Amino acid sequence: VRDLLGDRPFHTHVPGPLGLPGGYPVRVDRGRIELDLPPGVTEATAVAWQAAWGARDGVAVDRQGRAEFSDRTIRSALPYAELPRFVAPAEFAELAAELELVRQRLREAESVDGS
Repeated sequence: VRDLLGDRPFHTHVPGPLGLPGGYPVRVDRGRIELDLPPGVTEATAVAWQAAWGARDGVAVDRQGRAEFSDRTIRSALPYAELPRFVAPAEFAELAAELELVRQRLREAESVDGS
């Protein structure tokens, strides 16, 4: 917070800067944020890399912030929850609340089993 309020530029790493999917190194200066990518790495390359890793992790996010779960993720979740194929940003809070209930049920079941 001190850095954000200060008058000196600083470098950090943040999720979703400038509406991009994934996390990136950035430079913040007087309320402005810009990508701070390694030499030779373009924004297009960084975005493609983030999209590829997101898909490998089981969810891809498009530039409008809509998430798409992979078939593997949907199948893996079936014993616990029915995931939609797509989730719009306005639906994230509702899905997160549902998944939190799943987490609580699993933790309760674990404590009853003694595991």
